[in-house]
Amino acid sequence: MANLDLDSLKAGIRLSELFSSVTEVRRQGNRLFALCPFHTEKTASCKVDDEKGFFYCFGCGAHGDAIDFVRRRHDCSFKKALGKLGLGSYRPSKAELAERERQMEAYRREQQVEQERRWEAAAAEALRIWNDSVPIYGQGHPYLKSKAVESFGLRARGNYLIIPPI
Repeated sequence: MANLDLDSLKAGIRLSELFSSVTEVRRQGNRLFALCPFHTEKTASCKVDDEKGFFYCFGCGAHGDAIDFVRRRHDCSFKKALGKLGLGSYRPSKAELAERERQMEAYRREQQVEQERRWEAAAAEALRIWNDSVPIYGQGHPYLKSKAVESFGLRARGNYLIIPPI
């Protein structure tokens, strides 16, 4: 199946016609405004721009192009929205799929490097805190000695005792 040029297809759709099929569209100066079909309102707050093929509701923040309008209005997938608009179905080319996969792999690698950097920073901070803490009571606290806890590695920082795992 041939790929579709979505920009040229969307350019053939008048967004004001889509809105007028659902609600009243009014011209205010050189702009078009409509009652937003996505929430209840009394005053038109949804700006419709046929030239740019874009809408924006100042009331609820809904925005997008013709495909976004249909997807949101009918709660459907991208492919079904294209069908409702009469644009057929869109299939990315093998080159587009390969490019997306390459981008995702680069993103995964970047995230993994960032995660490793965070772990190394946390380990370095833990080591710094451990090394900055001071031993308490020289050879060990009397209470811990009475409970048969050796003083090996026991250090204090503030009001907390830090006992490293063995």
